[in-house]
Amino acid sequence: MIGTDKNLVAVYGSLKKGFYNHYMLGEDKELRGKSTVNGVMYLCGTYPRLFHVAKDDNHVFGTLLESQHEVEVYSINDSAYERIRGMEIAARYTEETLLTDWGEAKIYWADTDSFRDSYRWIKAYTPQEIRQ
Repeated sequence: MIGTDKNLVAVYGSLKKGFYNHYMLGEDKELRGKSTVNGVMYLCGTYPRLFHVAKDDNHVFGTLLESQHEVEVYSINDSAYERIRGMEIAARYTEETLLTDWGEAKIYWADTDSFRDSYRWIKAYTPQEIRQ
């Protein structure tokens, strides 16, 4: 049956529980658990863009410990996966595979061609970070 297969996605930012895009994961989503990824996060408007750590990021942050970000790993159906993938690709994110304790999950990284110098660096995507 179409739409019943399960896909794992690792989400951060507006797709996490409590944020405005969480509904896109669908009604039958299942939280598998939480994990961390190594990256640098910048705020673009009201949503985050997570970039891979670059060599020159070390002098900005001092330590890579400041670049650990929590992700929530969900099992979602095919239609929710296609909806999320479409939104992320349209916003110039790239899809990659992240190995988690629950299997391989899709995660979306900001395109390296994005101009992150025009964004504000944030430690985490929280309501407090958004308002600062």
